[in-house]
Parts: sequence; C-alpha cells; structure tokens
Amino acid sequence: MDNNNQNMEENKAHNASNTQDGRKITIVIFVILLVLGGWYLISQNNDTQTPNNISDEPSIEDLMSKASQLPEDADQGTMFDAYFPLSEAQYNAGNYADAAQSLEKITTANAEKPEVWALYAKILHALDEKDRAFQSMELAAGLDSDTPKYWLQYFDLAKELPTEQQKAIYERALEATENNSEIVSAYDTWKASQAQ
Repeated sequence: MDNNNQNMEENKAHNASNTQDGRKITIVIFVILLVLGGWYLISQNNDTQTPNNISDEPSIEDLMSKASQLPEDADQGTMFDAYFPLSEAQYNAGNYADAAQSLEKITTANAEKPEVWALYAKILHALDEKDRAFQSMELAAGLDSDTPKYWLQYFDLAKELPTEQQKAIYERALEATENNSEIVSAYDTWKASQAQ
C-alpha cells in the first residue's frame, strides 16, 4: 500500500508540474499573440496615414485659392498673410518662378520686413539671379542686423563669392550681432575651411 500511496503522490506532483508548465506555455502564447496583434494594429494605422493628413501645412492649391479670393482693395496685412506663405510653399516645391511672382505682389508694401527679402534672396538664387539675390539678402540682413538667422542665410549664399567678400560679410555680422555665438561658430567654421 505504501507503494501505491507513493505512486499516487508522485503522479499528483507530476500532474501539478505539467499543469504549471501548461500554464506557462499558455501565458507565453498569449503574450506573443498580444504583441503580434498590437503590431498589426499599429501597421494598419500607419498604412492609412498619408502625408496630407499628417501635415498641418495647407497645400499650394489651398494657398492659391486663398490669394485669388482676396478683394482688390485688400489691405497689405491681408495680402502678406496670403502671398508670403504661398510664395514659401511654391519655393519649397521647387516652383521658383511662381514663388517669385507671388512674392513680388507684396515686396513693395512690405519692404521693411526682412523675412520678405530673405525669402526673395533664396528664390532669386534658385533662379540663378545671383546679383539680385545678394542685394535682397543685404536688405534682409540690414533691416534686422542683430538677428543671426539672416546673417546665417547670407553666409550660405555667400559661399560663391570671393574669399575677401565672404570675410567682409562675416566681420559685419560679428559686429552687428555683437559676436553672437552662432555667428562666431559659423565664422570659425568658415575660417577652418579656408585654411584647408
């Protein structure tokens, strides 16, 4: 009888061990299914998103529509709000001639805004009108001479100029911005590239 009791105890222990192993396998399978299900749902969501429904930026067509609906007697602020973003979008899309045409509608009335001249400089440079691009960049930097971003853009355009002209632009920027750290860094990088 002791043998029978002992066998029964061993069978119970063995069955308990099998039950625990079975539970562990079930849990592992359940976790794997959850992970795969989550991955599937995420991939489905990513497949349905397109750049048009992710971006908050209006399309060129929307911007053109807004600009074309302006009344003839629209004030300059309203004109700026319509044509500046349109010109930026056209430039970013590589439609440089259209970008220039859109921006030219507001340059005269917004001649005091450096962002207008900075964008115009990029557009003209892309259209290979280098002299006019440098003149526009000069206006932008001159209108807001203590702001580094216009000087940094000017440095980018000036890469094609002779070394002495580039140096003069860097020195003017350093003086105008009172040795702003971004300008100093750009100047140091430029000097290092000239030494090579």
